[in-house]
Amino acid sequence: MSHERKDTDESGVSRRQALKRMAAVGGAVWVAPALQTINMAHAKAGSPAEVCFSVKIGAGGTCEAPGPSGQGFHCIVPITGTDGCANVSAVSTNGGQDWVIDLGSCRFIEGAVKSGGGSTSCCPLSIAAGTTGVITAPRCATGPHGQLQDISEVELTICCDS
Repeated sequence: MSHERKDTDESGVSRRQALKRMAAVGGAVWVAPALQTINMAHAKAGSPAEVCFSVKIGAGGTCEAPGPSGQGFHCIVPITGTDGCANVSAVSTNGGQDWVIDLGSCRFIEGAVKSGGGSTSCCPLSIAAGTTGVITAPRCATGPHGQLQDISEVELTICCDS
């Protein structure tokens, strides 16, 4: 004599089979919103309506685009685009002190200030990605004993609507 229970309903589905099916459906319902969120983020990041540029602003407030392989840039990687200077302008370079830069209608992505010579004198800007309008690039401590050094250039990557 067997003691195996047969818990089935009128449709012939056992309780164990019904629980397995409910777990599978519940998992799919939980995963679908996460996949949709991930896909939407990638869709926005790859939007053809957005163009990104790297620019370098020198001590005189002049803007330079990178050379063919990023020449002239020391602080940011990767280097993007070549026509970004039309989108930004130095409001004030304050004699090497904190610089004020107008991003126009573009958004800040990343940037750094460079002090003096050598590529090791780069300090990343702690500005939130997506910031628009006018930003301030502060001097940073790269000198002996943590002294603030005057800014010699500011390197930025910005993205603009095309």
